[in-house]
Amino acid sequence: MCGICGFIGEGNRDTILAMTEILTHRGPDEHGIFYQAPIALGHRRLKIIDLTTGQQPLFSADRNFVIVFNGEIYNFQELRRMLEKKKYKFFTNSDTEVLLYSYIEWREKCLKKFNGMFSFAILDLQDKKLFAARDRFGKKPFYYYFTNDLFVFSSELSSLLKHRRIPKNINLSALQQYLFFEYIPSQNSIIENVYKLSGGHYLTLDFSNNFSMKIQEWWLPEFKEEAIIKKNEKDIEQEFIEKLRAATERRLISDVPLGVFLSGGIDSSTIVALMSEKVRTENIKTFSIGFEEKSFDESNYSKIISKHFGTAHYEKILNPQIMIDIIPEIFNKLDEPLADPSIIPTYLLSKFTREYVTVALGGDGGDELLAGYDPFLAHYILRNIVIPKNILNMINFISEKIIRPSDENMSVNFKISHLLKGLNYKTELRNEMWLCSFDIAAQKKLLNCKINENEILKPILELKTENLTIIQKATLCYIKLYLQNDILTKVDRASMMNSLEVRAPFLDAEFAEFTLKLPDKYKIRFANRKYILKKLMKRKLPDVILNRQKKGFGVPLAKWFKKELKNILFDFLIYSKINKIEFFDYNYIKKIVEDHLYQKKDYRKELWTLLVFHFWYEKIKKI
Repeated sequence: MCGICGFIGEGNRDTILAMTEILTHRGPDEHGIFYQAPIALGHRRLKIIDLTTGQQPLFSADRNFVIVFNGEIYNFQELRRMLEKKKYKFFTNSDTEVLLYSYIEWREKCLKKFNGMFSFAILDLQDKKLFAARDRFGKKPFYYYFTNDLFVFSSELSSLLKHRRIPKNINLSALQQYLFFEYIPSQNSIIENVYKLSGGHYLTLDFSNNFSMKIQEWWLPEFKEEAIIKKNEKDIEQEFIEKLRAATERRLISDVPLGVFLSGGIDSSTIVALMSEKVRTENIKTFSIGFEEKSFDESNYSKIISKHFGTAHYEKILNPQIMIDIIPEIFNKLDEPLADPSIIPTYLLSKFTREYVTVALGGDGGDELLAGYDPFLAHYILRNIVIPKNILNMINFISEKIIRPSDENMSVNFKISHLLKGLNYKTELRNEMWLCSFDIAAQKKLLNCKINENEILKPILELKTENLTIIQKATLCYIKLYLQNDILTKVDRASMMNSLEVRAPFLDAEFAEFTLKLPDKYKIRFANRKYILKKLMKRKLPDVILNRQKKGFGVPLAKWFKKELKNILFDFLIYSKINKIEFFDYNYIKKIVEDHLYQKKDYRKELWTLLVFHFWYEKIKKI
């Protein structure tokens, strides 16, 4: 796992050195640059495979091509054998060299041959072209800045901003998207004229004369395939578990120690179960985070799985003081505002996991592919229900009066208020209304600038959902929006801040593409989510794990804002500080803070979203 950066156009050796240096946490083991004006490439390496060779930037044998690469190609040995038959000679044992020659041989068609996580840039020095790509789900980041005479790219925004040509102006449309989604969807970024290459896309830049750029989508989730539908259920189940087993085994390839993020949910528990078929269980290290607040704590389930399989288990408890202590560490390194509070426990989990291993497997992707989240079931139940607006308003009014706000995880009040907020919208918009912080109406009260509703909702409206079932539509929303821009961004940043690589077997290309094409009945059956996975793991996992209620990786913010984090909240709520962020209305923020503290309404999501932006804004002013 690594950090990559580079530019074509204005800049010098000091520029690429500064851009590369700030990525040290992504790759502390090794660094390299290539500079030949007006071209520069930089690389920071975390050694996982081939510890002695494979230094980057890496050149082809004829030195016409040079690559910088971040990620892992799990099927690189198979591709290497194919390329060797075509007379390619290899001088390293790395997947980087395989990736480079795969591009030289197959050009952009190589992307569909890769099973892994990646972002990379390849320079064709002879024809003066650059090719860059990002993996299917967007596990590895790629920021870029483009004008008619300059192209700059990097794994992180802070590295990109080391190039003096890039202005640091706030992108107001991205800010509004952030307040809605709690993250900034690709291709947008919080800085004007800086973009993120989306997952499943590639970019080509021709700089032979004038700069011209083209972006193309190379992968899109496909949901229907007659060959799968025609198979009987037993054959489908067998193929499902074999593909997941192979996906897990592929992610055990490493020249350094590895472990597992274990929440005690069915996804991470399944990874431990399948890993135990290939690795002696006493050699499997599992890691989890716990909370003192019982409604958020999952550590008991982690211990059950660890004891069941006999793993070496490690655990830490996240309390408010630890959170206060590590907040500066996180937000000093966080590129863009990201209001998922679970980045805090994910960061702590990564930090102490890195004390023992360099690679960890996780369960990311299982909920998105197998309809594991609560909204999937709600979509399914409500698929043919429309409630008149006046009745909906009355239900909302009554629920606010009768059900008091609760500090607990996924409380009744929290679920009802969010359910009602998105009830009468079409599936795609409803899904995001259920997840959002500040909807359009709230932003009109919060912001002192024009609200562009179409721009805010553009990432949703652009989704291609024709002829999809309601479950497939929700799945597409989760994959293209929440998974890519929240979950995978959170895990990438939290882990790489600590020089830890995290691998996701559920997002294996072969397994994921097979699972997406399964009919809905294999995902939800009789209100039982993740049906096929639970059925197949019944003999491998304890019933208490299979039947447990989903909690998610929540943080007790509602309670902590009223006590331990109250000073941080009040420190932000100084008129002079909010006034410096010219976009916000002080009186509205003051009101939601008071309503939360006096338990009139639960504003945990909104307050954290504002605080995160404040932390980020203070940091960006210093860069």
